[in-house]
Amino acid sequence: MPATAPSEARISAAINAAKACGLAIAEVRIERDGTLRVLTAREDTRAPNSCDEIFGCGT
Repeated sequence: MPATAPSEARISAAINAAKACGLAIAEVRIERDGTLRVLTAREDTRAPNSCDEIFGCGT
């Protein structure tokens, strides 16, 4: 069964739901079949590495 056609209300509801869950939104995709995907940003959860500073790879 195809997804419901995208609408401004449906897109806003999906974005607001993701934000209410505390997620950082990176991208919103609307597929050809009408599927709506809200992609979230990933946080870098790696532990600091002493070599990162030496080689300029750290934050």
